[in-house]
Amino acid sequence: MNFKIWILKKYFMTTIFGFKKVKTNFIILKYNEILKLGNNKKILSSSRDFIQTVVNRLNSINKSELSDEIIQIICFVENLSKTDRKKIINEILYQLNFDEILYRTDNPKINKIMDTKLKKYISSFEDQFEINFKTSSKRLFHQKNLKVSKFKKFLESLNNDMLTVLYKLSKLESSPILSYFFFSKLISYQMFYELSNIEFIYNLDKKKISDELNNSINERKKNIKNISKFFNLLP
Repeated sequence: MNFKIWILKKYFMTTIFGFKKVKTNFIILKYNEILKLGNNKKILSSSRDFIQTVVNRLNSINKSELSDEIIQIICFVENLSKTDRKKIINEILYQLNFDEILYRTDNPKINKIMDTKLKKYISSFEDQFEINFKTSSKRLFHQKNLKVSKFKKFLESLNNDMLTVLYKLSKLESSPILSYFFFSKLISYQMFYELSNIEFIYNLDKKKISDELNNSINERKKNIKNISKFFNLLP
């Protein structure tokens, strides 16, 4: 057998993902067929470099660890521009003003649980980034005049993978504070979920939760798990 042909055959036998050009776009393949995610969405781009980078990354990961959600996170990461990074950082900083773990309910029992479980994380974050928070049960409450320069520098120092993890967790549970501790590997994804949903878990135990809200929370829990899986793939 011709040596070049043997090399090509070996390459295609061991490489799961590839790409091809379709009109003006490049589209990702899996086993030489167009890759379609669960929503029947194809991954395509006019940028060959972007598609090549995504393909290389997908091929570097054990296929048993790849899911549609992780593939989409990888695409998100590899497509981030400098402008996107600035926007994401600003969104996280804005979200910090409305961090969910700084809100309290009108139920003293739930508030006591919140204070007991969350106080050390709030205090540690304050010390780490020289920020002072307030807690409140007012519905329209938000932090005012936070000094975020140190936290902003921290966010700017993160690579695209790490920034994406922090950003997506912050959006899911509306808590950059807890997202930071997950990111720092000081809490597990399960603990992250539990600390972010103290009121929900309390009411669930008391059977005061609608099926619709329960389904919504379970979907968020699934998304947290997917981000955690992506995070665990990082070196």
